[in-house]
Amino acid sequence: MKVVIIGHSGSGKSTLANVLSQHYNCAVLHLDKIHFESNWQERTVSQMISDISAVMLQNHWIIEGNYELHP
Repeated sequence: MKVVIIGHSGSGKSTLANVLSQHYNCAVLHLDKIHFESNWQERTVSQMISDISAVMLQNHWIIEGNYELHP
């Protein structure tokens, strides 16, 4: 199972992702957690792509968030 959840801020993306993750016992990647460092500094595009790619190599995953990259 591979699921991507997108939506506006406060729409319940994280809640839905967490419920599905527990129900189906699969990894969930919250894009907010990889977009920023702990001090709210933005991470590089290559760092984010590396994290997303690592999750996508798994057989089952859920990715949630609402980001787009502008080169």
